[in-house]
Amino acid sequence: MRRRIFLLLFVLLVTRPALSDDTSSSTATGDASRSKVKQGEDRFKWRDAILQTLFGFSIQNAYRVATQADTRQAIEGPFWKNYADSIQALHGWNDGDGFFTSYILHPMQGSAFAYVERQNDPRYRDVEFGSSRRYWISCMRALAFSTATSVVWSGTPFGEPGLGNVELHNKPGVTDLIATSTLGLGWMIGEDAIDRFVIEPVEGRVHNPIIRAMVRSTLNPTRSWANVLALKKPWKRYDRPGVYQPMPPKSEFVARAESEPKFSAKEWPERTSFELMGSPMAVQYLGSAGSTCFGAAGEGSFAVSRTFDLAFGLDGCELHGLALDVSGDTLTYVTGLRWRVPIGSKWTPFFELLGGGVKISHVTYLPEKQRELDAQAQKEGKIPPDWSEYHSTIDTNGPTMIGQAGVNYRVSHLISWRVGSVAYQRSWTLARLGGFSYDRGLRLSTGIAITMGPWPR
Repeated sequence: MRRRIFLLLFVLLVTRPALSDDTSSSTATGDASRSKVKQGEDRFKWRDAILQTLFGFSIQNAYRVATQADTRQAIEGPFWKNYADSIQALHGWNDGDGFFTSYILHPMQGSAFAYVERQNDPRYRDVEFGSSRRYWISCMRALAFSTATSVVWSGTPFGEPGLGNVELHNKPGVTDLIATSTLGLGWMIGEDAIDRFVIEPVEGRVHNPIIRAMVRSTLNPTRSWANVLALKKPWKRYDRPGVYQPMPPKSEFVARAESEPKFSAKEWPERTSFELMGSPMAVQYLGSAGSTCFGAAGEGSFAVSRTFDLAFGLDGCELHGLALDVSGDTLTYVTGLRWRVPIGSKWTPFFELLGGGVKISHVTYLPEKQRELDAQAQKEGKIPPDWSEYHSTIDTNGPTMIGQAGVNYRVSHLISWRVGSVAYQRSWTLARLGGFSYDRGLRLSTGIAITMGPWPR
């Protein structure tokens, strides 16, 4: 009975503040939204965005506490010490969550917080998928906000390292820190395309408000969740009326999309030109004691002049060729300068010199220890042992330098393809792990980049 009352109160809390959104006589069209911008109501709503983000974090934390016994158990103990140990435990790319969690659920989380940014951004919250300048500027602003929320969730006391000390009780890795925001942007763009090319045509033919609401809510799940975090109905839209009102003719949407200026890199402010890239990579550590490593990298850069960029990167990979029951991974973080060679075409050769640090880890799985701990936990009626209790980790850290050369191909104003790059990595003060040496390595990579700004061609 109490659960039913709580559920009813929650539904009322969510729906009541937004009840007027769909029953109002106002059409809430994109033109009306832009008229508000003209009246000076175009400032980003930081307070609302932060509160909605914290509300989302609170729900996620509450769900983890309610459903995960190891999270409840980890709440006990010295908070700040466990938090610091959890951060220090990070190494490698994979975090053991599995493909669905790491590459579906977490990008959906990133997309939801990207929509939190957009719905609190009066200048851009009514944008529609397309090639317009407003749409792609909105995507970049949403990506920046989503990246910030991903850092908060993955690296602060209010996120996973603080509540539950995830990195101490599961396989630690940085995949969520990068994939949540970058793949989340792709998820958001996909939902925007579905909204324009699937949901809008359905609304033009179907007049039943229940069907309209279901189509909007289910085919745009992360946008719907962002609406709920704002205490709005899941099917809320800022570019067209609610589900109870007649939809404008399709021609009106087409005309509006075609009338807006198209995106052009040349019109982006040169001082704020930037590039974000994701890429698979392979590393071959050299020498008779070398090994092979496969993983992924995230890289960003800002143009500081016509030919030079400030670049920074974070990557991780999984080591191969180790002993039975031993796995290993690397975590590299670097920053430095990139020199682009302008040759007056879509092809741009480049050279980079980056410096930073690297962490190499070897993890030994102890199956007998796991069986012993499992039996003991079952006998005493306790939860299964943590990942860290039947794995032994050794690691080594040291400074590293990477010299890289490659070539990029400008596919469009927005997309660049790193056709290929080769790099030499030199590290120091690294101890040998399991007889393997990681002082010198040859790196190969390719990737796709989103570029914003008048980069040379």
